[in-house]
Amino acid sequence: MKQIKLSQRLAAIISLIPLGSSVVDVGTDHGHIPVFLAQAGAYGNLAASDINSGPLEHARQSALTYGVADSIQFELCPGLSFPGSDEYHTIIIAGVGGELIASILEDAPWTKQGRTLILQPNSKIDQLNLWLYQNGYHITDARLVRENDKLYQLLRAEGGYEPSQLTHGEFLVHPLYVQQKDPLLPEYLDRMIYKYEHAITGMRDGSAPVSEIDEMTCILNGLKNMRKETELW
Repeated sequence: MKQIKLSQRLAAIISLIPLGSSVVDVGTDHGHIPVFLAQAGAYGNLAASDINSGPLEHARQSALTYGVADSIQFELCPGLSFPGSDEYHTIIIAGVGGELIASILEDAPWTKQGRTLILQPNSKIDQLNLWLYQNGYHITDARLVRENDKLYQLLRAEGGYEPSQLTHGEFLVHPLYVQQKDPLLPEYLDRMIYKYEHAITGMRDGSAPVSEIDEMTCILNGLKNMRKETELW
């Protein structure tokens, strides 16, 4: 059987999945994750869902190409709204904005009970982390992965409240990255610091409200404090 090849980002996502787990890939796009899992043969039931028919058809074609079409359940629906979705133990939501991830989880509160969530937000990471913090989830693992010239955050979460209070900067970059001494963290923080410094300069030039500038400055200071910690590694 021809073996599917994964990008670095997708391979990193798969490394967070518990062996033997049943898995649903939400917003599956081309279906590479469930196809890989089906070929590996070390996981339980597999499902791929997408709100759009085009990507879901691409996923079906991928499964046919790699000989695993009978091993994957395909669902055309928003998020986790298909019947039986609560039977899956690992939920992957990757490559979309943090606000959409939060919305999908809000519509599926059962994900707080004994489920592993693997999340890769492309934007609004602080909003996602804040939502998780306020709604009964906590981050159990956090990794950075490089693909081409981009750095992506990968988060593994489960039900249960965060054991400690997070600062403004830690909602954007979880403290687990520092605790685990992620080798890509210094570069990631440098990029974020540069981004926020320029954003604050633009806000000041544009006469933005002082409250908004102060909030951005708190986040920037938090990022700078984390960067100082990495210098002690």
